[in-house]
Amino acid sequence: KDPISHIIWLKKHEPEIYDKTYKFFNVKDFVVYKCTNNAIISVDLGNVSWMMDSDLNKLNWSDTILDKFEIDKQKLPEIKKSTDLAGSLTKEAAEDLGLTAELPVFVGSFDLTSGALGSGAINEKHLLVCIGTADFVGAHISERKNTLAYYIGSICSAQNNYLCLCKQETGGVCLDWVANQIFKGEVEKYKNNRQELYRYLDDIVEGSEAGANNLIFTPWMYGERSPINDSNVRGGFYNLSLDHKREDLLRAVYEGVAFNIKWGLTYVERLVGKSNEINAIGGGAKSNVWCQILADILEKNINKVAEPDLACNRGLAIVAIVGLGILKDFSDAIPLIHIEKSFKPNPNSKKIYKKIYREFTRIYDRNIKMFEKLNT
Repeated sequence: KDPISHIIWLKKHEPEIYDKTYKFFNVKDFVVYKCTNNAIISVDLGNVSWMMDSDLNKLNWSDTILDKFEIDKQKLPEIKKSTDLAGSLTKEAAEDLGLTAELPVFVGSFDLTSGALGSGAINEKHLLVCIGTADFVGAHISERKNTLAYYIGSICSAQNNYLCLCKQETGGVCLDWVANQIFKGEVEKYKNNRQELYRYLDDIVEGSEAGANNLIFTPWMYGERSPINDSNVRGGFYNLSLDHKREDLLRAVYEGVAFNIKWGLTYVERLVGKSNEINAIGGGAKSNVWCQILADILEKNINKVAEPDLACNRGLAIVAIVGLGILKDFSDAIPLIHIEKSFKPNPNSKKIYKKIYREFTRIYDRNIKMFEKLNT
C-alpha cells in the first residue's frame, strides 16, 4: 500500500531501478496490463496512491504532488473509471488463460471498493461493515467528507462518487490469532477444513454469556489507524481473572472487534448520517454468532449478505455488467444481491454491552504513554 512512499524510496535509494521503470503498477492493474498491453489504473487505486487529484471533476494525477516529490508522470498509468474498457484480451494472454482472444477487459476496482459494491449497500448513505483480515465500516456518499481527528475520510469509489469509511488494521485476523494460541489442538484437528474450525469456535463462543464475564479485548494487534491513528498501540485482554475460561477469551475477541467497529461507526455516522440497517460482508460475516454480536453491540439490524466472503467478486461482476451496458446504473444491481439472514439487537444484552463499551473507549487514553514507551 501507499505507492507514493515506495516510489520515493526507490528514487532515493535505487535510482537505477527508478530510471529504468516503464510504469509503476499495483497488482490489479499489472494484471490488466498483462492482459491488454495497456497501462491503466482505476480511479479508486489512483486515489489511494495519494498522487491523484480526487475532485470528481478532475480525477487525474496531481501535478502539485508529483512536482513536490519530483515523480515523473510518464511513469504512471493512465487513470480511468472502473467501468471503462481497458482493452481487449491479447492473443498471448488468451492462450495463457485458456480464454478467447479479444474478450473485453474492464479497468475494474480494488478489493475494498468492489466489496462495497458487492455488499449491496450501493445507494448513498447505506451503511456496510466488512470483517475480513482487517475490517471497515462506511457508506457511499456524493460529497467528499472526512474527519482528520479520527482518521476517517472518503476515497473515490468504484462508482462515480466517494466511499466514506473507517478502516481498522485487524479484525478477523484476531480470531485466527486467538485460535492459534489457545485452540491449537482444534486448529490441528480441522487443518484440512477451516470452515469446520470456525463453526466449532462459534459453538464455543456461545458457551460464554454476553459481555464475556466482563472481559475486554482490544483488537489493536498491529497498531491502529481509526478512530485512533497510532502505530504504537497494541491489543490486550483487560480485567482478566482466574475465573475466566477460554470461551470467555474467545467471546471477548468477537466482542472486541465489534466494540472497535462501533467506535469507528460513531464518527462515520457523523459524516454520512445514521441508519438502523447495516449490510455485512467478509469472512467474519459468515458467522451467525458474530453477526448477532454485531447487531447487539452496534444496536442496529445486521443484514448478512449471501456468500459474504465473495462480496469483492460480486462487486467486480457488477462493474463488468454496468460496463457492458447490461445494467444502466450500479443501483440496478441491488435486487441481484440477496440477504441471507437479518439479525436484530437483543434488548437483554444492551445494558452489559453499554457498560463494557464505555470502558473500552477509555482504555487507549489510559494507556497511551505505556504504548509509546514499550513500542517506540
